[in-house]
Amino acid sequence: MREGRTVSGDPGGLEWACRTGSQQNPRAATSGVQGSGWGVPAYEPLGGRLVVEQVYDHHGNVGMNTTPLPVFDAWEHAYYLHYRNVRPDYVEKLWGTVNWDDVARRFADATSQAG
Repeated sequence: MREGRTVSGDPGGLEWACRTGSQQNPRAATSGVQGSGWGVPAYEPLGGRLVVEQVYDHHGNVGMNTTPLPVFDAWEHAYYLHYRNVRPDYVEKLWGTVNWDDVARRFADATSQAG
């Protein structure tokens, strides 16, 4: 993400980048967590880019020095009651619950500290 990009659904915006993934897809990362865990689109300051991380089973496998933006819960307790074992349908609905103002604040904070 280059400086000056906005949080929006337009190409180049943070929401667009989180939804589509520049190199990795957040939907696939969250849906594909083996067992239980989280999908995490995050800002990586060294490269000045968005990355997608998978955190599984309470392990500390989050990239060092990244700032999580939205975090998607892929533990069964989060979706099984309504979606049974169809995690991808649950993940698709998560996008409607994202507080993009909070994501924008987290992104702005992360990019201002990266300088």
